[in-house]
Amino acid sequence: IHTAITLCERGYNLVIIDSLVNSSNEAIKRLIKFLSRKKDFNENQIIFYKGDIRDTTFLRKVFNDNNSSNNKIDLVIHFAGLKSLSESFIKKEEYWDVNVNGTKQLLKVMEENKCFNMVFSSSASIYLQDKNFALNEESEVYANNPYSQTKLEVENILQNLQKSNFINWKIISLRYFNPIGSHPSGLFGEFPLN
Repeated sequence: IHTAITLCERGYNLVIIDSLVNSSNEAIKRLIKFLSRKKDFNENQIIFYKGDIRDTTFLRKVFNDNNSSNNKIDLVIHFAGLKSLSESFIKKEEYWDVNVNGTKQLLKVMEENKCFNMVFSSSASIYLQDKNFALNEESEVYANNPYSQTKLEVENILQNLQKSNFINWKIISLRYFNPIGSHPSGLFGEFPLN
């Protein structure tokens, strides 16, 4: 939601895909209500699809709908995935299916539609946790749980894809802790006020 707000405020058109497994339709309604208070916002800036990134038929429809309406998708910011470190031990196969297989399906449909730009929401949990040292991009990677392993596997897939076709693919992986936080409005975050 935070990224959507920032992009809309800068005038971008967004296509949001969410299975609503980790969210709710209410968050999308709050987003549109919040943005509609801004003078430069147009409701047509946001198109929402409920669906799963593992479903290539669904993904193709999203791309086809937007390509045919002059709203060509040229960049994907990939936040989709299961995200609970503790739950990943219980649902390891589901985490691999959603996070890794889902990304593979998304990449396949992106390539079919000549969309070669991606920002991937990875995780700093892939680093070896050493409280004696601050983390940076050169820190040792050591994914010691299923969630982190899926994030590292996706990073490896993305790196290999970019190396094999560096002329087309432009990919960035962002590694950070806790990507959710409260928005200054109090309307968005883990525990919104209303």
